[in-house]
Amino acid sequence: MKRNSKLSRFFGLKRLAQDDSGATLAEFALVAPVLAYLILGSFEFGAIMLTNTLMEGGLREASRYGITGREESGEDRLTTIRNIIDEHTLGLVNMDDAKIDVRVYDKFGSIGDGEPYIDGNGDGDYTPGESFSDQNGNGVWDADVGQQGAGEDDDVVLYSIEYDWPIMTPAIGKIIGKDGKFPLKASIAVRNEPWE
Repeated sequence: MKRNSKLSRFFGLKRLAQDDSGATLAEFALVAPVLAYLILGSFEFGAIMLTNTLMEGGLREASRYGITGREESGEDRLTTIRNIIDEHTLGLVNMDDAKIDVRVYDKFGSIGDGEPYIDGNGDGDYTPGESFSDQNGNGVWDADVGQQGAGEDDDVVLYSIEYDWPIMTPAIGKIIGKDGKFPLKASIAVRNEPWE
C-alpha cells in the first residue's frame, strides 16, 4: 500500500507540473511592476519634454515682444516679458521657482564671455586681486559681461530660463533627476530692432 501511495503522489505532482492554467497570472505578476514603471516613466518624460518645449516657445514669444522696445502701460518691459513666458508655459512652470535672465551684449560673439583678466597665478581661473578689464563698470570681475535688462535699440539680448522640474514619480527621479528634480533650460539670443 505504501508503494502505491508514493506512486500516486508522484503522478499527482507530475500532473500538477503539467497543469499551466495559472501560468499567465504568475507571468503577469512578474511583468506588471516593470510595465507600470515604463508607463509612468513615459508620462514623466512626456511631461518634461512638453514643459521644455513650452519654455522655448515662451522665450521665443517674449523675445518677439522684447525686440520691439514697446512697453505696456503700467509695466516695465521685463515684467511683461516674464508674464509672456508665464502665459505660454500653461502653468507647468512655477514662475516663483524659475530663474529668468535677460542680458544685454554688444555682439552675439560676446554671449557667455567673462571680463578679460590677467591670470597672474597661472591657474586658468580668475582669482580675486588679479587685474581685469571692468567692461560693465560695476567694479567687480564678472564671469559674464552681459548686463541685466532688455536693452535698447540694436542691442543683442539673451533670454534664458532655468527651471527644476519636480519629478512626479520618485522611482524615476532616482534615475534621471537630482534631489527629486530634473533641470530644464532654454535660451534664445536676438538683436533688438532699431526703434529710435
